[in-house]
Amino acid sequence: MSPLDDDAQPPPELSGRRNYRFWYPDRLGQPQTFAMPMPHQDEPVYFRLVVDVAHDIHAQLKVMGGSGLLGQRLDSRPVNHTPPRPASGGAVVLLAEVTDDLETDRRQVQRYLEQQKITVLPEQPYPLGRAEFELKLNADLRRTPIFVQLLGARPGKRPPDVPEGYGWLQLESARRHSGVKIMQWRNPDLDLTQIEWERHCDLLEHETVQATTLETFKRAICDAVVPELPSPRLQVTGDLPLIFLNTERRHSLIADRIRAGLAKRAAWAMPLAKGSSSVVRKELELNLLACDAMVMVYDDNPEWARAQLLEFRKVARHRERPVRSIPIVDARPRRVVGTISAMDPPRDDEPEIGIDLPEMVVIDGRAGIERETLDRLSHFLQL
Repeated sequence: MSPLDDDAQPPPELSGRRNYRFWYPDRLGQPQTFAMPMPHQDEPVYFRLVVDVAHDIHAQLKVMGGSGLLGQRLDSRPVNHTPPRPASGGAVVLLAEVTDDLETDRRQVQRYLEQQKITVLPEQPYPLGRAEFELKLNADLRRTPIFVQLLGARPGKRPPDVPEGYGWLQLESARRHSGVKIMQWRNPDLDLTQIEWERHCDLLEHETVQATTLETFKRAICDAVVPELPSPRLQVTGDLPLIFLNTERRHSLIADRIRAGLAKRAAWAMPLAKGSSSVVRKELELNLLACDAMVMVYDDNPEWARAQLLEFRKVARHRERPVRSIPIVDARPRRVVGTISAMDPPRDDEPEIGIDLPEMVVIDGRAGIERETLDRLSHFLQL
């Protein structure tokens, strides 16, 4: 529940295993544990980590069930779940290993890319010994055109066999692979004058480092990948696709801007505004069954959003065809800088809904329903 010293090594049995960091550094750099003494609603990172653990346990059980290991003794050799390799032509990004203080940011980037149907490497954490680390890293670099690295104030572990640190090790390996695009990020608020190790400061000032918000950097990664993705094309055989614009009535202005911005590219269904509760519920079920995609607006209504997604999940098994996507437009107002206390955990920029469906994709609409927001909606709705 707290970080290892920079020169410490995990037990060999845990090397290369996925880890879940249930702590965060406060403003003073001291580790603080999530959910202590009990979970709090202002800790979305904690609840998202719990969901990550649940998903990975589910995947692990499926692998063990398929390989006949379920029911064996608990000391049986554990099986690492390996996600399926991308189909030919699919987008692949290598997201470099990071220091402990950046694990939350890395998970956020990984979730974002996976929502865009981009395969993220490595499939399992690299073992820390240099020889094995480089072997697996170079194998993954041969599978991807893009190397992404998040950098922070801490240089991380520098064991005797990696004196330059794993940050430099990964970057230099990527530079040796011709054709691999290098994208690096650091927080624009990072004070480089406080970096004690000059070699790490050089890494933070590397020519490919972007000092920008993480949200902007995530979009930049997608912009670098999307040209290589086959553009979605609607196979029109009759009527326009039906988009269910599922919003609460108080968000009707946002819904109107979305519908007006995408004009006549689709047919639109809206929630029934009047009627008995049974009629409204029946109409909701019909929309969820008939729609080609569902757009939702998220502001300060996580309970409503979660209920709608759970209702869709229940109805989905009765649909004749899979839904194209469920874009969630994040319309929350931006947090005012300077209002966070020293003990606040880092804010995760993704909506705090507490449920993650494979069809979901989060689209940033906090600056309003601008052209960029509409373009991304159009892409994922396949209009």
